[in-house]
Amino acid sequence: MPYLLEIEEWGNQEMKRKLLWLFLSCLVVLTLVAWSCGGTTSVNGEEEEEEEELKPSEVGECTFEIDVVGQGNTNPSLGSHTYVGGHELTITAEPEQGYHFVGWGGDIQSTSDIVLIIVDRDISVTAYFELEEPDLVTLVINIIGPGTTEPEPDAYTYDKNASVTITAKPDTYAHFMGWSGNISGTSLEITITMDSDKAITANFERDQVTLDLAMTGEGGGIIPTVGVYTYDKGTLVTVEVDYVDEDTAYFDGWYNLQGAQVSDEYNYSFDIKNDTYLEARFVRLFYFSYSWQGPGSVESSQSAGIYGEGTEITATSYPDSGACFVGWFYNNGYLVSQQNPYQVIMSGDIQLEARFATAISLVINVDGPGSSNPTEGIHWYCQGSQESITVTPDPGAHLVSWTVDSYTIFSSDWSVHLDFGSHIFRVYNSAGILMAIFTSNEDVHVNIVFDS
Repeated sequence: MPYLLEIEEWGNQEMKRKLLWLFLSCLVVLTLVAWSCGGTTSVNGEEEEEEEELKPSEVGECTFEIDVVGQGNTNPSLGSHTYVGGHELTITAEPEQGYHFVGWGGDIQSTSDIVLIIVDRDISVTAYFELEEPDLVTLVINIIGPGTTEPEPDAYTYDKNASVTITAKPDTYAHFMGWSGNISGTSLEITITMDSDKAITANFERDQVTLDLAMTGEGGGIIPTVGVYTYDKGTLVTVEVDYVDEDTAYFDGWYNLQGAQVSDEYNYSFDIKNDTYLEARFVRLFYFSYSWQGPGSVESSQSAGIYGEGTEITATSYPDSGACFVGWFYNNGYLVSQQNPYQVIMSGDIQLEARFATAISLVINVDGPGSSNPTEGIHWYCQGSQESITVTPDPGAHLVSWTVDSYTIFSSDWSVHLDFGSHIFRVYNSAGILMAIFTSNEDVHVNIVFDS
């Protein structure tokens, strides 16, 4: 409907032109406002009084369209929205995890994530989100000594505040000493939070063992010399015989702590894995021979010859009939034993001699209810042997007399001591007092008479 404008006569023509220009300017402004969102307006004020009763669609609607680039959310949400013209609208942008808000584009240019606008026309905006650049830190893993780590020693990059587990792995025959650098402790496995650049070192050390090297005997030497030595566990160790005086000794081998031989080689090599005792044994050489004197013979487990120190040799004596074994003598000098058989242990040059002699008989005859010690019968003794004779009547009986060769005794409490070497015999009473001394022939005869 065209607008009508009536104008009365004014005083002059110039004033008319100015008023007309003012009226037309106001009319143009009102028309533009009415057309901006599709609504209507009036210039005479009558319709303005009825404006509050009109529906929004009659007032004018504006479209607000929002788009998103990247990963994030907006309020209002993504899409097209309709609002009454002049509506005040707050729009917000919220990035998703790992993204950040860059800004608004389109009809609104802003970097603020919250913007207040007046929807007085159709508006199109875009919220821009960008992927965050990760905040990275560096972990450097080093090692000292025989071992490694999991992950292996190197430089690694992690997101800041990442949790990283590192395990120390010592080599065989080694042990873990602990961590140094930006971490400490002795646990094989650690977990660290990478809140900054870090450098750590895993420290390892080889296990240590000892070799106790000993030597027994004479006539030789070893390398290394006798002593206690320390080695890394698993080290190949070589011990060797330096020299042997073969005229007086021989090398018997290497022996462990339990006395078992582990090698008889001059040079012995082994991986040392534990504390070890090792003994080199040298054995001196000695000459052995045997012989005998008198009526008898000898048998030996070893023939005459050269034997090592400690060698055991068994000799047995066999007296002839009517003879007795006197004893074993060393090197034609001194009596060493009357045991038969006799065991020789080589500790020097030995000349073993068995001596035999004609036996002396002791003949005891008992008459009546009683007994003697030694018992009735024939007993044989070697020269130098000694014997004591006692008599005992049976219960209810008594000793009449007993005769030793030509000497007669009337008491059963007395005893006779015989020395078959000197042929001197001694008579003692019950108190042990010497009562008589007499001599006898080689053979001794004893007659004992008891009566009831």
